[in-house]
Amino acid sequence: MSQTSTLYAPDERPRPDHELVASAKSGETAAFDILATKHQKRVLAVAYRITRNLEDAEDVTQTVFLKAFSRLDRFEGRSQFSTWLTRIAVNESLMLLRRRRRVTISLEEPTQRDGSGALEVPDQGPSPESVCSLNESRRFLLAALEFLRPSLRTVLILRDLRGYSEKEIAEALGVSSAAAKTRLHRARVALRASVADLLKAHQRRMTVAWSAS
Repeated sequence: MSQTSTLYAPDERPRPDHELVASAKSGETAAFDILATKHQKRVLAVAYRITRNLEDAEDVTQTVFLKAFSRLDRFEGRSQFSTWLTRIAVNESLMLLRRRRRVTISLEEPTQRDGSGALEVPDQGPSPESVCSLNESRRFLLAALEFLRPSLRTVLILRDLRGYSEKEIAEALGVSSAAAKTRLHRARVALRASVADLLKAHQRRMTVAWSAS
């Protein structure tokens, strides 16, 4: 695969993924280069959100496209090409975490798609917004996200940070729609518990600081 490629000529319409995939399957490597260029940022964002390490995410991204290229004949078109890539990215990212068994915590801003990017939590109980400012609540949510198991963190990343539907999540994870819905519910419950723990710890620190002042 070449390192650089233009998506389309100035007066040429963008080629849809299904056409590019068909061309790539027929041996047109330039078509796969275009697919890689189109989807590289999305794959990198998913990998980074799971691994929490840019170098790891870049390694995962490279592996994703190498595997996608070598396994392109296995893509039957029953899902979107981007969903198929996401599934490979999720699997490779989780495999990397299992190999290294490391946990990192970051308070960086979420990657947004279509202007979204806010993590959703169940409606029951007080929301973080009622306890702290909007920016601070986002920091709590993102910090709490890092304490979740990778499998639960992944489903929230796909739903709330990448904007995937439950059907797309199921396809990306290779599970049924019911299983994806159940996993999403468990992830939200776990996230709320994690947020609550962080808020309690924060409030204790603030109480100690006020008492000492």
